[in-house]
Amino acid sequence: MTSSPRTASRPSEPHEQARGPKRSLLALPPPTTGLIVLAVLGYLAVAGPGAVVLQLLARFVAPRELVPLVAQLLGQTLLLYVLSRVVEARDWWELAGLLPIPRPPRLLAEHPVLVVGLLGLAGGLVAQTIRMASGELSALGRAAVAHSSTATVVILVAETMLLVGINEEVLFRGLALGALLRDRQATRPHVYQAVLTVSVLFGLAHLIRQAPISTRLTLVASTAAFGVLYSGVRLASGTIWVGLVAHGLWDATLTLRTFTSSKAVADAAGPVRWSQTTVTIVLLLGIGVGLIEASLRDHNPQPALPDR
Repeated sequence: MTSSPRTASRPSEPHEQARGPKRSLLALPPPTTGLIVLAVLGYLAVAGPGAVVLQLLARFVAPRELVPLVAQLLGQTLLLYVLSRVVEARDWWELAGLLPIPRPPRLLAEHPVLVVGLLGLAGGLVAQTIRMASGELSALGRAAVAHSSTATVVILVAETMLLVGINEEVLFRGLALGALLRDRQATRPHVYQAVLTVSVLFGLAHLIRQAPISTRLTLVASTAAFGVLYSGVRLASGTIWVGLVAHGLWDATLTLRTFTSSKAVADAAGPVRWSQTTVTIVLLLGIGVGLIEASLRDHNPQPALPDR
């Protein structure tokens, strides 16, 4: 009996996949290319030239120590509004990995390791919040609290970093990765090609940060490794919600740490520690690849995507 076209392309049948035409990155359909360009430009607009304008506006409403954070909040809010309108207008909810929304009991049953990871990240954020509340502050934290309050700083950080997690996951692991996987056969090489493409773009998008070149190159490499990890989380869970929450919690914890630890501020401004950075990158890549391989073994390397 002859298989239908849909059955022939299922990831559980690798011999069928081999018959599909090979497609290079230069042969992507215009809509897919447009989505990838949107992802990069959307990030650059907020973190690049747009950040300068937003910081000028933030100076009117925030103390000097909180101006970068308030400017980022304004930019991420604007980007979220634009993204939500685009996704709604094109009905890209499934493409972006936003639908279906996972139910916590099912998520716990199917992906207990991911849930434990989220709980660990949440615990780290709570620990930093407790340190701030107990008065354990860096010079930056003392200056910020002197012009506002501990609760204001914590809420501002959590709100801003959650928006960063939402926007970056929707742009890169949602729309860009979803579009690449939609337009390709679900073979292992194609999955890794899509993941590496999106992760490298994600890393390069952080090159515009103001810092010494060695620090920026390290940031690009570590961010690309995080991109592989978050891509693995999306492929393993079939949704961006897990990576979205993890991304927001991680960024919020790191940001709060600059308000509670002088060492964190010094580390961020100091020379790159290559040995520590290398270990971190290898660890992130290892976990990410492990999640990708788990999704391939389950014959579910991507969430169900609409034919558009």
